[in-house]
Amino acid sequence: MQMQIHMEFEKLVIPQHYNHLLQAIILNWLNDRVYATFLHDYGYTFKSRRYKMYTFSSLYGNFERDRVSGKLVYKDGARFTVACVDDKFIEYIAKNIIFSEKVYFYNQRVEIVDVELSDVGIRDKARVVTRSPVTVYSTIQVDGKKWTKYYKPSDEKFIKLLKENLLRKYEAYYQKQPQETIIIRHIGYHPKKAVIDYKGTIINAWKTVFELEGDPELIKLAFDSGLGSKNSMGFGCIGLI
Repeated sequence: MQMQIHMEFEKLVIPQHYNHLLQAIILNWLNDRVYATFLHDYGYTFKSRRYKMYTFSSLYGNFERDRVSGKLVYKDGARFTVACVDDKFIEYIAKNIIFSEKVYFYNQRVEIVDVELSDVGIRDKARVVTRSPVTVYSTIQVDGKKWTKYYKPSDEKFIKLLKENLLRKYEAYYQKQPQETIIIRHIGYHPKKAVIDYKGTIINAWKTVFELEGDPELIKLAFDSGLGSKNSMGFGCIGLI
């Protein structure tokens, strides 16, 4: 399930790289400490890999970049999307938003004025756009040192890794293999590279468009958990075109 959250304020000034700030707000809304700890520290496992099974979008609204500080200055309001495979996650957040008297974003008070829930439903084909940039990578060794290699949409491995990642998430959450498969096509004419600093780690990702076709359960999983890697850090959130 996906939830779009609308905020209002006169002005909001935040760093250019704010994924960790938005993540902290979302996790703070999970008012069940046991559940939040499970997601943050453990998640759903497939062999040695762990998946949190939630994601969130970038912040959307009218903004300018301050030329001196480099910070982003949003005016009037903004919105973002949170998605999770487990509906309980969304329910916790929705309930806590309703009962929250104060919400602070980077030490600035904002007002939550609207919350919209949506479900992609059952479909075997969808065109989607990234609401937050998608990233895929491999860890390789060069001269005895580990390096992270990020892939771009034109790389041969890009789609292959996207699909493998989605299949592993399915097995981690459902503890079984999907009955069908999925085809992921990159159809974006001009993918835009995004370089994100997440707590000191530089992540290369892409804003673009895809077509998904095949198993409806896998397509729904892509919407609810995100495409690609590092979803719980704010990567790979997608929306219907």
